Amino acid sequence: MESARRVSDLTAEPRPGVTDEVFMAEAVVYAMEAKAAGNLPFGAVVVHNGVVIAGASDQLAVSKDVTAHAEMLALSMAGRRLNTLDLSTCTLYSTAEPCVMCGSATLAALIPRVVIGVCRDDVPHFFKHRHVRFQDLFADAYGDVDFRIGVLRDEILPLFDGVARSNRYPDSVAVSMSP
Repeated sequence: MESARRVSDLTAEPRPGVTDEVFMAEAVVYAMEAKAAGNLPFGAVVVHNGVVIAGASDQLAVSKDVTAHAEMLALSMAGRRLNTLDLSTCTLYSTAEPCVMCGSATLAALIPRVVIGVCRDDVPHFFKHRHVRFQDLFADAYGDVDFRIGVLRDEILPLFDGVARSNRYPDSVAVSMSP
């Protein structure tokens, strides 16, 4: 779901020098919105020329669509806004390490830089251990992707408090908020 208050118009002036933390903070707002709406606490934004051109929150529980991950929605929106499948001039900011599906979409979009808030290992009560990780997909396909991991980690980790996830689709999205 696009948020008009955070996604910039494509004619907006580039914001050189804006830090990864500023853009990750935008993704965190989407993650907070997702959790408040009963979805999982994931948020993602796509930045082009120093401007946020797409942003999304997880929509799995509400949409009943297994592809409605924040990263997938943000990448789709960015492609539509730029009118291209080639997002090689963009950076993806994701509050959590993307899954293999989102990683594959990121690869297909030719994203050269990915900034991640928390890794799977940071939230072991939530994420199932995987033998293939997001970074492995990129290393196997082409090894020149720039990763930055741990941006705003301490601010993102509390979003997973009180959130449980079972191990099966389609019933895996079981958001339970403990007091």
